[in-house]
Amino acid sequence: MEVRTNTGKFLGNYRRLIVDAEMDYLLAELPALLLDGPKAVGKTETARQRAKTFVRLNRE
Repeated sequence: MEVRTNTGKFLGNYRRLIVDAEMDYLLAELPALLLDGPKAVGKTETARQRAKTFVRLNRE
């Protein structure tokens, strides 16, 4: 298990997606969102950019 912390700011080479503005708006009002979509489109990284902490579980 890996635990990391984040400042909640957009870091590194992250390129904002169309959904980012909508997520910023919704997260101000809602406690959680579900990101659903095909593999390798950036769901995890998009969520990580907003998280103060996250836990990544090993897939063993």
